[in-house]
Amino acid sequence: LGLAAIRAYLLSGDSKFKDNFNKLWAKNSRRFKDLQGNAELLTPEQATAFNSFSAARAIFDPLPNLMFTSREANDWNRANFWLGDRAAPTAAKIINALSTMAENQKQLMEDDMVVAKDMNKFLRNLLWLLLAIGISISLTLGLIITKSITRPIGQAVDFAKKMSDGDFSEKLHIDNQDEVGVLITAMN
Repeated sequence: LGLAAIRAYLLSGDSKFKDNFNKLWAKNSRRFKDLQGNAELLTPEQATAFNSFSAARAIFDPLPNLMFTSREANDWNRANFWLGDRAAPTAAKIINALSTMAENQKQLMEDDMVVAKDMNKFLRNLLWLLLAIGISISLTLGLIITKSITRPIGQAVDFAKKMSDGDFSEKLHIDNQDEVGVLITAMN
């Protein structure tokens, strides 16, 4: 009955169970003293059993008061106490830090998106500009190369036409050392 009272007190914290245990333990202590006073009446087997019981009782005797004191403390249920006093505040700090980090990352992502859009627009405009410059350079180079080839050939054709008409009065001067230059030199 005493052990049941201890369990009930530990579970509920109701002092009536503690008081019940103390009454029962006081009665048990009186009966134990009576047995100790009459220990000489015990048989050797009973004396051995009584000595084992006495040793076990001596170990148990201080434990109920320790259990009661522990149960009466604020942190009697350490798991719940730590959960409310340590774990929950720490978890709240972690959640707050993670929320702050998430907001920060979201803002960084939005900033990066703005920069990426601006960079995309700049690069697109740069590509159009480079395309226009490339086309202009290509056209210019095409005209220069075409003129550098067609002008000497045109001059050679005009010179050949004059020669075919019987006009041998002119000489054509071209500084080219390519096929057109060789042709003009032969015609001269």
